[in-house]
Amino acid sequence: MIKTKFIQAAGITISISFFLLLSGCSQSNFSFFATPTFTPTLTLTPTATVTATITPTSTPEPTLTPSPIPLPTNANCENNAPHVASWSAKGNNGTLYDAFICPDDTLVAIFRNQNIPEKITINQAPQNKLEYEWSVYVDVDANKNTGGREYYSNGEAVIGAEYNLSTTYFSQGGAKSTVPFGDNTLLGENGLQTNTWEAVPDGWKTYEDAQLIFDTKVGLIVLVGKIPAINANSQLLFVRYTLMMDPDLNYLTDWITSNVGQ
Repeated sequence: MIKTKFIQAAGITISISFFLLLSGCSQSNFSFFATPTFTPTLTLTPTATVTATITPTSTPEPTLTPSPIPLPTNANCENNAPHVASWSAKGNNGTLYDAFICPDDTLVAIFRNQNIPEKITINQAPQNKLEYEWSVYVDVDANKNTGGREYYSNGEAVIGAEYNLSTTYFSQGGAKSTVPFGDNTLLGENGLQTNTWEAVPDGWKTYEDAQLIFDTKVGLIVLVGKIPAINANSQLLFVRYTLMMDPDLNYLTDWITSNVGQ
């Protein structure tokens, strides 16, 4: 923007040019050009001052960038204690599986790069039939002759786990429907169940509720729950399963040894 003032007085003409860069300017340049003519017998009387009103250009409001979902860190451990051990494995189609434990037996299991559908179809099967599952089985004593057994309808089996940390959906029966993954239908009382399960002689029983964190946009699922007696020598096995046997969703890792136990 250029603003120019002319001030005239007897015998003197002064031209003042202002060069202003507004709204985020990096510099301002002021140039003064004066051509004086001296007449000693005259007294200079300044003309009226011209006042310029400068209206700055508007600054656009910043665009908010959503922050990525916070991943559990060692700060989740009580008293900020470091984790005891960690596990990691690569799955099919670029999927990743990670976990760590805190000194208080809290297990944090992280499913990354998962193909989580924005919408899923539920109640396709008879009531109480398992339709969806993301879980990690824990063989606390690394002994496959102890613990429970779990068999899936696709023929896969998990043998030797004492505990299971999972989020699951069991059919409620009735009409089949398709809902967003984060819909209240899935997060409500009759929706996804997130628990720690304990192996018993006749199957599995709920040990306690657990925590679920997810972000379908980045394909992230995080499970947080207590696993009694878990330690650096324990072995983990991750499962993702759908009743419809979608090859992009169904997968079991091998039993994973911790970075301490290797």
